[in-house]
Amino acid sequence: MRFIASPMKKYIPNIFTSFNLLCGCLSVVNVASHNLDDACYFIFLAAVFDFLDGFLARKLNAFSPLGLQLDSLADMVSFGVAPGFIMFRFIDDHAENVPELTGEILKYCMLLVPLFSALRLAKFNIDDKQKEIFYGLPTPANALLLASLPLIAYKNNFELLQNPWFIAVTAMVFAILLILPVKLVAFKFKDYTWNNNRHRYIFLLICILLFITLQFSSVPLIIVLYIVYSLYKTI
Repeated sequence: MRFIASPMKKYIPNIFTSFNLLCGCLSVVNVASHNLDDACYFIFLAAVFDFLDGFLARKLNAFSPLGLQLDSLADMVSFGVAPGFIMFRFIDDHAENVPELTGEILKYCMLLVPLFSALRLAKFNIDDKQKEIFYGLPTPANALLLASLPLIAYKNNFELLQNPWFIAVTAMVFAILLILPVKLVAFKFKDYTWNNNRHRYIFLLICILLFITLQFSSVPLIIVLYIVYSLYKTI
């Protein structure tokens, strides 16, 4: 990528970050339109753009204070606000199974997702130690898990995931993991050699195989495996 002019290359990651933000906005729009499936798909697309902006920033050495702030703002919408709204709507769609007051309380508890996501992102921005290790569950991982729940419930007719209590407790547990000082592995490649990244490649291969086999049903399993793997590596 040497052909890219130096003044221009620093803006390339920001373009992908902007697409991430756009996907988050489109997710919220689809939640408002009661189109929960597409709202969830946009979260997954946002995660792709989030990966690409970081990859290109490292590849082009195009880091900037603007890019850092834009990335956090985009993540707040795509991996904080949007999944919180998805959970709000998801519970609302199944609230007939619980008393009205209980349903309202469970719905508004889902606002903990954007609240704790904001705290997680703010802590990340001011903590220089979170280069090799994350403290708390990354917001994209939490968002992907939450966005997978409606897709699993509707496509596999999984009754447990249509229980408002189960949905709310699951969302709140993982939201709390965002701000707990639990050490988790950062899958950031400094190089792409096998010797330095053997465990990363093996884990990614397992994730790919699980996703091919189980599709969206694999996402919660992958996130749990990531947490277990991280605890094993750090403890």
